[in-house]
Amino acid sequence: MHPLAVIGVILSIGSLMFAVFVHLNSTIDRKIEKKLNDEVFIRKVANEVRLPFVIFDEGKSIIADIGVKCF
Repeated sequence: MHPLAVIGVILSIGSLMFAVFVHLNSTIDRKIEKKLNDEVFIRKVANEVRLPFVIFDEGKSIIADIGVKCF
């Protein structure tokens, strides 16, 4: 096989692999962006995620203990 043909085959395979990578990357980015802008998904995450926090008064008494979800 001619050396230029080997180089051409290697470059072709490399270009094809790069194109597949770029396509998969953009597809994944589109799917993530679509999901993050989906109102139903946002509400589901907001209902499941709780940020635990505690509110104290000046006397170091607990006023509120909010966000801890017991299963």
